Amino acid sequence: MKWRPRFRFDRDFAFIGALIVLALGLVIGVINESAVSDRKLRELDTEAKILAQSVVASVMFSDQVAARESALAFSQNPEVDAVGVYEQGGALIASFSREGAEALPPRPTARASAYRGGFLETIRTVERDGQTYGHVYLRLRREPLLARLGRYTPLALLVLMTALVLAVAGAAQGALKRAYAQLEQKAADLEAANSSLKGEIDQRKSAEEALVQSRKMEAIGQLTGGVAHDFNNLLMVVSGGLRMLTRHDDPERRRNIMEAMQQAVERGAGLTRQLLSFARRQPVELQTISVAARINGMRSLLERSLRADILLDINIPEDLPPVSTDPGQLELAVLNLCVNARDAMQKGGVITISARLGSRLRTVEVLVRDTGAGIPPEILSRIFEPYFTTKPLGQGTGLGLSQVYGFAQQSGGEARIESQVGFGTTVILSLPISSEQLSAPSPNPLPVAIEDRSRHVLVVEDDDQVASTVCSMFEDLGHQTTRASSAEEALSALQRNHAFDLVFSDIVMPGGQNGIELARELERIAPNLPVLLTTGYSGHEDVDPGRPVLRKPYEIGDLREALFKVLNRRAAA
Repeated sequence: MKWRPRFRFDRDFAFIGALIVLALGLVIGVINESAVSDRKLRELDTEAKILAQSVVASVMFSDQVAARESALAFSQNPEVDAVGVYEQGGALIASFSREGAEALPPRPTARASAYRGGFLETIRTVERDGQTYGHVYLRLRREPLLARLGRYTPLALLVLMTALVLAVAGAAQGALKRAYAQLEQKAADLEAANSSLKGEIDQRKSAEEALVQSRKMEAIGQLTGGVAHDFNNLLMVVSGGLRMLTRHDDPERRRNIMEAMQQAVERGAGLTRQLLSFARRQPVELQTISVAARINGMRSLLERSLRADILLDINIPEDLPPVSTDPGQLELAVLNLCVNARDAMQKGGVITISARLGSRLRTVEVLVRDTGAGIPPEILSRIFEPYFTTKPLGQGTGLGLSQVYGFAQQSGGEARIESQVGFGTTVILSLPISSEQLSAPSPNPLPVAIEDRSRHVLVVEDDDQVASTVCSMFEDLGHQTTRASSAEEALSALQRNHAFDLVFSDIVMPGGQNGIELARELERIAPNLPVLLTTGYSGHEDVDPGRPVLRKPYEIGDLREALFKVLNRRAAA
């Protein structure tokens, strides 16, 4: 539908409209002035009536003094020009007139209020009980012409402005007609172009939907295949190790099997942290750290993660300024980069980890360089995309580099990649320099002595197998356990038995209450009872910063240390 203006102005319309507006303004002025005149006459009549009533007694008894006082009372009104009080015979007994005023009428005759020249005047009888005793004369000055005209100045301006607008609109009609003709032509051209563009957009939308669906399926397949591949390998190590333990009695062989199983568990925990970090569910805890000290301390871990045909070269200056980042996330990022570099060098090579000041001297750049085959330019721009990987299906989740990118962004820095086919790849992590200085390691404070005795622990865990394992750990540490499968069951157990020394509760549990809510309730009803929480889910919402939390998976040594800290804190309090 073409747009068309609702109104069209031309010269005739503007002229007629201006005349109508002027006529309306004149009519409004005349009506308003007539109303003002009528109001003034009514006011004059009212004031004459008041004067007549006030001098009745004075006229009846020919009291000239009282009559004059009544007349002078009207002198306070600046509009009053003259006042006269006459007795029944027509003699003037009291009067008031302003300087230069006309003489009062010698013989009064009652007449209604009316305009006379520049005045309003009236003569009214003085009556009581139907008998006339005299007359009063009242004359008011009329409002000056300039004052009356000034009263209509806003209306006149409004009328003139309206007429001017109409005149301008009429004068502009010709230009508007030409512009409208051009607009109609452009609208027709635009409608044709829009129809063509709509067809192209529909085609492109269909293509994009197909592409998004294809990438979505590719990403889901890559993720599930990679996760399944990694976890199946870990489960293979654990299940195979369990079978081997039952078939071998050699202590050295059993120790090697258990070490392999422990490494598989650690790799599974690392993969879980990687998934949670990619989903932004693992919070970044910024600390001031030394890049050199932190990465040099990873040497043995990195070397165990590489093949024998790969050389690891760590060359980081000790004098670099400290950076602000999450140390655990930094280690995971470096480990991911080294694993990716390892997989890119199927025939061996060198992985070099170095660091330097950023170009703007406000960052420290950590460089992980390999001597692999490099990355083709056509996929280099997608290398940080979630789920994207160049590894074969089922051999990678596509989350490693996206986790590195997300970690750098959360730390306030950035991640970028440089690669050339045949000359290897370099990933650069840029981390902000911390404004705080590294604090010297303080000696560990002497722990408060706590009684080394067996304690009764209430274990709150909904998973039967996990609960059995945890209870076995506590029993190996010499403690007695009672198991509850929910927060409600734990509160019931506490009501029945007040001899518990500690509550060890999972955070994520089914039912009406989770572990944090249970801890808060225990703080209310049993403030002296220590509570240690545990979880395998590293989200923002499931952790109370003011409460100790033991992360799953953990070993018996981790449990002993966490238990000692909780009891030591309670003893110190």
